Amino acid sequence: MGFLENSNLNNMGITLELKNIDKSFDGLKIINNLSFKLQKETITGLFGENGSGKTTLFNIISGFLKPDSGEIVYKEKLLISNYSPSEISKAGIGKVWQKPRVFMNLSLEDNLLVASTQHPGINFLNYIINPIDIFKKENSLKEKAKYLIEDVGLLNDSNKVAGELSFGQQKLLSIAMLLMNDSDLLMLDEPFAGVHLKMIEHISEVLLSLKNQGRQFI
Repeated sequence: MGFLENSNLNNMGITLELKNIDKSFDGLKIINNLSFKLQKETITGLFGENGSGKTTLFNIISGFLKPDSGEIVYKEKLLISNYSPSEISKAGIGKVWQKPRVFMNLSLEDNLLVASTQHPGINFLNYIINPIDIFKKENSLKEKAKYLIEDVGLLNDSNKVAGELSFGQQKLLSIAMLLMNDSDLLMLDEPFAGVHLKMIEHISEVLLSLKNQGRQFI
């Protein structure tokens, strides 16, 4: 397993730091004493053959697996090694799975609204106590969803349901769903697998644009 980075790393702050990460399954060591730092506004490529530990590492960073030993520090102050996946998501780290996890029968806008963790209606009592606040927040989230749909290049398909999108477009929708919660660090598991060449070029342009807005990618 190795790393490729496409950005100038001079004089940039550290976003993510892994310190001496180990992980084994049934006595087989998959990750051995791994340490690296991820800097702001970078796109870092993780590469290696099948079974080399790439997805395992993604799952450790996103909290779906716990390391056997070592520490993960986010934004130079949050020790997230023992955080739950939801806590890590709220901290600003999002993951796009290799197969997009979208709601096929919902519109693009509704996919983004469902993905949002900022809706006050999560607490049902707010519908009774603060209906006006909920109405205002819903309008705000809808505006944000429309902006993100345009930002990832899906504006021309905004009247479709997610199941009508191509595989590559569904991956873009997945990225937009993470951005609904203001993810700063996005982990993309094989974002170009099974995607047409022209869509690969489009996804690449979107990632570079988001990087220039201050986000980081693995």
